[in-house]
Amino acid sequence: MDRYTQRRLTGRPTRNRDGWLDELTDIDPAARLMMAVIRRAVADTGSTPGLAEHARYYIDSDGVAADCAWIGIDPDYIRRQMGSAKGE
Repeated sequence: MDRYTQRRLTGRPTRNRDGWLDELTDIDPAARLMMAVIRRAVADTGSTPGLAEHARYYIDSDGVAADCAWIGIDPDYIRRQMGSAKGE
């Protein structure tokens, strides 16, 4: 049991700076992994040219569409946001 849980159970106030992590515990670990992969690909588009090319290929592929469908988000939304970030 972590110290935040111990303090909560004893009724003492806590300073949970990582409170947003509590919300992630309800999400399926595999879905969290897919979200992390997609977020990393989006971040990598602004990286080195080679890495950006691989990330862009993934984002434009059917792979990201399948990953997005699995976690319930629209892949076209991500692609539109990437296009607006580039100024297209």
